[in-house]
Amino acid sequence: TTAWAATASTPYINASGAAQTPVTATEIESGTTTLDGTTTGGWYYATGTLLLNATLTVSGAVNIILKDGCDLKINGTSYDAGINVTGTNSLTIWAQSIGSSKGELTATGGTSGAGIGRGEGSSGASGTVTINGGTVTAQGNLGAAGIGGSYPYTGAGGTITISGGTVTATGGIGGAGIGSGYTGAGGTIIISGGTVTATGLNGGAGIGRGEGSGGAGGTVTITGGTVTATGGNLGGAGIGGGSGGTGAAVTINGGTVTATGGVAAAGIGGGYSGAGGTVTINGGTVTATGGSSGGAGIGGGYDGAGGTLGMNGDGVVVANSVTATSTTTKGILIIGNSGTVYDDVELDEDATFPAGATVTIPSGATLTVPSGTTLTNEGTITNNGTITNGGTFTNNGTYAGSGTISGGGTINGGTTIDMSNPNPLPSGTGWT
Repeated sequence: TTAWAATASTPYINASGAAQTPVTATEIESGTTTLDGTTTGGWYYATGTLLLNATLTVSGAVNIILKDGCDLKINGTSYDAGINVTGTNSLTIWAQSIGSSKGELTATGGTSGAGIGRGEGSSGASGTVTINGGTVTAQGNLGAAGIGGSYPYTGAGGTITISGGTVTATGGIGGAGIGSGYTGAGGTIIISGGTVTATGLNGGAGIGRGEGSGGAGGTVTITGGTVTATGGNLGGAGIGGGSGGTGAAVTINGGTVTATGGVAAAGIGGGYSGAGGTVTINGGTVTATGGSSGGAGIGGGYDGAGGTLGMNGDGVVVANSVTATSTTTKGILIIGNSGTVYDDVELDEDATFPAGATVTIPSGATLTVPSGTTLTNEGTITNNGTITNGGTFTNNGTYAGSGTISGGGTINGGTTIDMSNPNPLPSGTGWT
């Protein structure tokens, strides 16, 4: 950083939108090439429109505040990341607001470099990247992740945490959207909020590992936010393994997650020919679609072992197929056109039962739609247990069964229920 860079007291918000105590921060300017954790306590800010055509290297623990309206674009030097964060170094990104005026950062890797993370010439794995706000776009180059590792195999994904903001991460050829580069280990990925769109290229996973069989699958934990993960079209899983690689250890406890595999790859699990890994879903709503030519919704890629799927919470899973060994104690699992409510489930996110699917609520089971939550039925519900509706139940499909519906919530859609008769019958009694 140039010695005469401006400093200013700079306000910012946390991932939940709460104002934090302003900090003294140093402006990122046209000549800035290094962000040093010892300068103004490691705090920097971006303002206005700024284009940097060289890698920005993080040294130590660094924070960037994206001021409202800023547009910071960084194009990495050849064989380096757009923003280089490796080893024990860390970068945390903050914003000043959560609306349309929030600041923007676009980081593009140079040849074989991640957008944010590791460059080909870097030693060791990617460092620690945390995103709490702003609009962040990260584009990896040849063999590198959008956020995370790079080519070659030492390009492990590091630790990536996303708690807020709007994040779009796209891998270069063979790289994951978020995770590792070509043949690298998957690293640790934690998503608790924000809107995240992650796309692998060729054989890279959307979230997880890059293409190739080297390195461990890593871990992916999602507890909130809206996450869309799409594997590369040549065998990358939506979440999990790249082509030829096993799936990650995936835990989903909340949020709205859509995971789509590339050709012959799982939505969640293994890439082409890769085993499914370990998948645990205890909350949120999850839609997992395997790619054509043999990819499971949840499980292995084509010709790969299925791995395991465990559910013991309030999660709702819609998968086109499951090859993983499944143990469902509690939750809603819909596989293809058939689904079951296991035990007593209370939705923690809006959920939709898809057209063509029949979801059965067995005798003794209860599905609760709490206040502020919507259940939409586009298929068939066979209710032999209980629906307790304190929120909104939109029925655009077919209702059957001998169970009860209770609660003071809203019921609407193509057919509505007369709540004076909580036992509507398939013949029409109780419907208006």
